Amino acid sequence: MKRKLLFCICSFCILIITLIGCNNKSGGFIVMGNINDQNGNLVYLEYNGIIDSAKILNDVFRFEGNVNIPTQAFIRINKSSTTPWILGDFFMLENNTINISLDYSKTSKEDEIQENFRIESIVGSNTQKNLDKYYEEMDIGFHKEENDTLKAKALFELLKKFLGSNPQLKKGGEELVFHTSKYRDYLDVEQTEFLYSMLDTIYQEKEVLDKIKLLIKQRKNLIVGSDIPQFTLKNLEGEIFDIHQNISEFTLIDFWASWCMPCRIQNPELVKLYNLYKGTILLSGTKDPDQKSAD
Repeated sequence: MKRKLLFCICSFCILIITLIGCNNKSGGFIVMGNINDQNGNLVYLEYNGIIDSAKILNDVFRFEGNVNIPTQAFIRINKSSTTPWILGDFFMLENNTINISLDYSKTSKEDEIQENFRIESIVGSNTQKNLDKYYEEMDIGFHKEENDTLKAKALFELLKKFLGSNPQLKKGGEELVFHTSKYRDYLDVEQTEFLYSMLDTIYQEKEVLDKIKLLIKQRKNLIVGSDIPQFTLKNLEGEIFDIHQNISEFTLIDFWASWCMPCRIQNPELVKLYNLYKGTILLSGTKDPDQKSAD
């Protein structure tokens, strides 16, 4: 009886150890993939500063590892031609079993062979699935929407939904920087601050956070009704122009560049405004811009 009891206890301990080992192993990620025409070559997985490699045998490969949070990873192979780009693609890596299918092909262009590489399908990364859905909704609800009011509403709601579901995702901070910079006319300061508050700043890149805070600060400085920010510039004669020394009751300030086609198209309209109001709003120290403003 004692022997049986001891045997049962030992067996139970072994079972516990085995289960613990399995749990530790399954607590990380397993990436199982396939790719055509690359037998014997290496495939590389890069994430969080780590570069891992696996040999491709019978068109398949396998990676194992661990990430603290869903992380953007880059999977690539070596190129053997004069192809100017890296043969790789990005996907979201998380602690799960991920099946990834890669497509490799060659094209001939001007007597040169170029290689192409892309992720054909990926299953098992819930973060990637959510990201793909977010991009799809953003494309339909924002980029293809023509009504500016609906466009602005869609941008805020889609970002709020995405950041709310993925506060730790670095991609979230990057998306907020991108849209706040490029589509600032569709997000006001209050909305941007609210979206920023949804980010888990512990997991975001410092550069990204600094950029968002700078954009918010700049937008606050330009809110209608606020004081004009202090700035000085050189005029065409090389003299220092101080905005606060040349301000009048009504002042029109327009920033443009000679290489900016929309700016050049608008310049004649600014000349018309000047000719219409020059008797009342001409800045002290400025000269007749009739010719120079159009150039």
